[in-house]
Amino acid sequence: MTGKTLFRSSLPAFLLGLLMLATALGVTPAWAQPTVLRVIVLHGYPGHTGVHLERGNARYYWDPGGNYGQELDECLQQYTDGYCRQWYAGFAWEDIKAARRHDVVRGPAADLFQVLAIEMLDYESTMDVFTFQLEGETAQRAWRIIHDGAEQGNHAAFTTSRAPMFCTKAVSSYLRQLGGNLSNFPSLWRPDALARELARRGYAVRQSYTLNSPSIRHHIDRVRRTAGIGPLPHELALTPPNDSALPVSGDDS
Repeated sequence: MTGKTLFRSSLPAFLLGLLMLATALGVTPAWAQPTVLRVIVLHGYPGHTGVHLERGNARYYWDPGGNYGQELDECLQQYTDGYCRQWYAGFAWEDIKAARRHDVVRGPAADLFQVLAIEMLDYESTMDVFTFQLEGETAQRAWRIIHDGAEQGNHAAFTTSRAPMFCTKAVSSYLRQLGGNLSNFPSLWRPDALARELARRGYAVRQSYTLNSPSIRHHIDRVRRTAGIGPLPHELALTPPNDSALPVSGDDS
């Protein structure tokens, strides 16, 4: 999936010189690599809005006020009968929780399709992903804001830790921080409204996913195979089946 380039900004002369030297040596500095920004909008009620950043092999998922990584624990607390389809998906929940800091998840735990799959297992709603290709100073700014928020917490210039239900307002503010064509992005409260505004502006490539999208199903199946479990049964991916159809404790067949 490719996106439109947003904000072509010139690099300062000394950075350009370093880039030319690194290119001559066959090395691309991390700060000069293309940065992909994705705004993730989960529809339905209450919905959710997040930001995914990717540069080379590095990635962040900013989940303002969200519960990414906590879904299984919350499900087990809510449903006394023990049915939680997140358990059957085979994700490394402890690794996800360990990778979260100030509402920012980093590294393998922030894999894009893992994020999409887990969020949709929790909500079972359609999800829109708006993809921007960032360059130059805008790419550096987009990355630095999330990095600093994860590292510095409340001491960062832009705080990534947010209260529940403030996710869309937080992402609206973040987009304004990027400047350029997004400097006048409105302050929005509802995920659906943010999706409509991004679609209206047309700066990003939009792609929609559901829990049954092939890329999502394939990702879940791959995770389960890696965990030695096998493909996710179709009936367990949607609404809870009859009790007689549930695997017994300790059996993933």
